[in-house]
Amino acid sequence: MSGLKEALSASPRSDIDARAVEFIQRRRFQRWTDADQRDLDVWLDENTLNRVAFLRLEMRAERIERLADLRPPRRSVIVALPRFHFPFQSIIAAAAVSLIVVLGVAARQYFTKPVDHVYSTDVGGHATLRFADRTEIELNTNTVIRYRMTTTERTVWLEKGEAYFRVAHNASNPFTVIAGSHKVTDLGTEFLVRRNADGAPNRLEVALVKGSAELSSEGPRAQVTTLVPGDEAIATPISISFSRKTAQQLADELSWRRGVLAFRNTRLADVVAAFNRYNDTKLVVADPSIADMKFSAEVPTSDYEDFLHFAETVQNLRVDREGRTILLSRAQAHKGRSM
Repeated sequence: MSGLKEALSASPRSDIDARAVEFIQRRRFQRWTDADQRDLDVWLDENTLNRVAFLRLEMRAERIERLADLRPPRRSVIVALPRFHFPFQSIIAAAAVSLIVVLGVAARQYFTKPVDHVYSTDVGGHATLRFADRTEIELNTNTVIRYRMTTTERTVWLEKGEAYFRVAHNASNPFTVIAGSHKVTDLGTEFLVRRNADGAPNRLEVALVKGSAELSSEGPRAQVTTLVPGDEAIATPISISFSRKTAQQLADELSWRRGVLAFRNTRLADVVAAFNRYNDTKLVVADPSIADMKFSAEVPTSDYEDFLHFAETVQNLRVDREGRTILLSRAQAHKGRSM
């Protein structure tokens, strides 16, 4: 029963412990700001006792959370306690009670809040998630989402990458995609969301395919706008710009759903960037003078060899392989070198 004794000893024993618990509660269960972090840093630097108390209680809270994660789904550990009959569940229940003693109401909310799920795809990966309400989320290469899908809340956080959403509209339970400081709310929709495009961590692209959706941003320059089919919005922390896409352009942007990349008079630099999203072997335009050469074709996302063959035989480019890097340049620039 040593685990039980550890859990029950978690209540504050001094003013320092109480202050540490206050910081832990604010950071875990409330909105944590830069100002909060500065306050914590100052307090930790005041003396060693503060830092030791904070680390001790933080580690205990993490240990209790790990125990809590073993609870049956959709069931509160505390409410379900009478149904358990083996010793380890007693430890879990005691841990939950202890955390409530230490952190109060916020801890009770923690044990009853819905569980978030995380799903990701590897480089070159492609996956479709289907939910009971008939909503579908299709994930492109190197994408990470976190989602909470319940009868009262439908929220998806796009951490990075690109996803296509086919949403079953429900006015009483709106579907929302959050990416950084921006939010897309379904109004009966199919739309594409891409985050971290072109290596920009705070850049978001939203293309509306069917229906309508509301795009909003937080902060001092908050905006709210409604998108209609053909709209593409590019959002940054300081602005949102809009353009119109034809049906063919939207289809080309979504060609990855068919496992291909569609290029129509596309710059070589953009072709290379597209292939690099789907493959661990990276293409590099080694000669800047060829970056604007144009290329038109549909090529499988994971098969750049056809493209390289075309580049060599039709566009007279040189292809040099160096490990997992492939360099593209003008063939005549290497005259005299061995092939």
